[in-house]
Amino acid sequence: VTRTAEVDPALATMVLTDVVADLETESEALASGDTDGLAESTLGARLEAIEQRMAANRAEGLLEERHYGIEAAELVLLRDPASPQAVPELGLLVSAKVDMRRWNEGDGSVLESSSDSVREVFRVARVGDRYLIRESMEPDATMVTT
Repeated sequence: VTRTAEVDPALATMVLTDVVADLETESEALASGDTDGLAESTLGARLEAIEQRMAANRAEGLLEERHYGIEAAELVLLRDPASPQAVPELGLLVSAKVDMRRWNEGDGSVLESSSDSVREVFRVARVGDRYLIRESMEPDATMVTT
């Protein structure tokens, strides 16, 4: 038996809106070197990865920013193949153009700049009245089902 479920448009809009805001908060933290507010947008593995990147940048005297221009998004279910009985989690599959820039904190000179098209899945968790990014993964990860 195959079952398909309709996605509630309000839920899809809420997750997309929250993920966009979360990504912007991450970018602002990377650009300022200030972790305040990160815990309001990101948690778990994603938070740890960003904090590690910020620490590495700080050690080198660098700052960076990443802006996601989302071109398409789709809600997906994430199922753990090692635990088939586990409750599926919610993810957002995103196709986006990511503009990245790294610069020297001292003199402001730009050291790296790029613009890349990406496909990425953001695993989200509802915390209070919003969705926070827990993790990002490749769209072909074994957990992703569309």
